[in-house]
Amino acid sequence: MLEAELARHPEFARDLKVIDTLGPSPMPPWVMLKSLPADLRENLRGALIGMHTDAEGAAILATWRIARFVAADDRDYDSLRQMERTAAAVRLAL
Repeated sequence: MLEAELARHPEFARDLKVIDTLGPSPMPPWVMLKSLPADLRENLRGALIGMHTDAEGAAILATWRIARFVAADDRDYDSLRQMERTAAAVRLAL
């Protein structure tokens, strides 16, 4: 998110000091209600996953600096779980 915001407003960078970085990490998953009809869920999933193959879809993705969407697996989020464990272990001195 920060990277996208700095691309739009590079002047913000002068007020930031990087002390450490985490990542790379996956973007949050997009979810749908289970109550949606299965065929609608599959059509939406297919539209998102194939979005990069359409000129207009690719342009929209490029605006957000997203190359494409892919089907995610639960293990794709293991890096975030590790970051959470690391953060939970941090104790700040007062």
